[in-house]
Amino acid sequence: MSTKTCSYRKCNRKVYGNTDKCILHCDKNKEEPYKEFTGELDSLIQENINNKVTQIKLETIVFPNQEKNMHFIGKLNKLEAIHFYKCQFMGTTLALNENVKSRFENCTFHNNWHLYNLYVLNSPSIFDDNYDVLYKKCIFKQEIKSKKNLFERKKRTIEAKQFDNCKFHSIQFSNTTFKEQVFNGMDNRFDESAIISIDNCSIENKFVLNKHKVEKLEIKDTIFKSKFEFRENNEVSMEIINSNFEGIFDCNLNIFSSFYMEKSIFYKFVGFEESIFEAKNGLATTFKYVSFLDYSYFRGAKFNIGLDLETTNMEVYPNFLNAYIEPKNTNRETFRIIKYSFDNIGNTIEANKYFAYEMNKERENKDNSLDKKILLNLNYWISNFGQSWLRPMLLIIIFAFIHTLLFKAIDSNTFQFIDSSLIKSVINFLNDVVKNMIPLKKSLAEGKEFISLMFLIVYSVLIYNLVIALKRTTKR
Repeated sequence: MSTKTCSYRKCNRKVYGNTDKCILHCDKNKEEPYKEFTGELDSLIQENINNKVTQIKLETIVFPNQEKNMHFIGKLNKLEAIHFYKCQFMGTTLALNENVKSRFENCTFHNNWHLYNLYVLNSPSIFDDNYDVLYKKCIFKQEIKSKKNLFERKKRTIEAKQFDNCKFHSIQFSNTTFKEQVFNGMDNRFDESAIISIDNCSIENKFVLNKHKVEKLEIKDTIFKSKFEFRENNEVSMEIINSNFEGIFDCNLNIFSSFYMEKSIFYKFVGFEESIFEAKNGLATTFKYVSFLDYSYFRGAKFNIGLDLETTNMEVYPNFLNAYIEPKNTNRETFRIIKYSFDNIGNTIEANKYFAYEMNKERENKDNSLDKKILLNLNYWISNFGQSWLRPMLLIIIFAFIHTLLFKAIDSNTFQFIDSSLIKSVINFLNDVVKNMIPLKKSLAEGKEFISLMFLIVYSVLIYNLVIALKRTTKR
């Protein structure tokens, strides 16, 4: 009777148990056959070593959870280089020695996967493609983690480029220094519910993450020493706390479901152009104690719930050209900063627009004195602080009609109650007071001096606001 061999086309080992594959290629259940697997793997490796082959390609092997049995790791460490191709890993890490170079291509990781400082195998003499990345076209079904263990005093250092064209569930990096790019290329994919957390790390090469839809990006106590590129991502919640960006910060064309930044420093150019800032939590987009030491561009950005720049430090005034900022949750200091940024480049029309926003916020201040409240409210209702010339123009016309109709009514004795001796005495007294204002005497209608003065004051205020509004639409 012939012995059945493994159904994998390149394998002639005998099948294991009731499966149609050998012990290396069969699926591993909860009662994984560690002893048999380790023995067969050792046989495969030893066969290559005997043939003086220390650089091998392991295809479609299903590796059991090595946390329960570490023996097969020792077998792998006998080799100089390993290309894992279409393999599956049931464990949480693969702690190979530093002298073993490796590459994972089209592999699947079923549980949380912990990153170690593995060295990349990129020799063209072994494989068809000269890749310089550790994980290529791999699927991570659970969270990827990177953190130092109890025996590491300093941050864990990872020297190789990590991911290219991989699919992720979630990522949690902490206490790690990445010497090379974490994400290589633009073809990596994330679950829409993915959370990317980076805590107390140092990213020494450029960090690129574009065109994704993830739930949240959290960055805390981290230094980015090169370019940070996060573009065209959709509906992501971003939170950055106590982190520094020493290279260019390119965060254009994103849609943020919420955004909060605190105690962070940007050393070079910052871009949030054409980005849309929403807020599922109802809070304004906030930059709290954030320092911008170079140019910052918010051109065409939309802050649909508001913006808070009150505690920012800006060495160079920002650019908010064609930006939209919802006034409701935006404070006065933010509008003042933006106003001066336009003043600084001579864009008086935009500066005037934000001046109106600034003064309207001051109008809403409940601590204002009564006279200030009256003055600010009059300016708001008459011309929106110089933004509308049509309002004062219409008010002048309306008051001119009222003025004319009132004088005609008085001349025709329409108001019978004026015949009262008391009312006549009061009116005559007020008219006499006004007559003593010599500069105004010629401008007042005889017998109606007091009413004329009231209308003169109204016209003066309206004409002043009209002139200011006309000037501010063209020149300040």
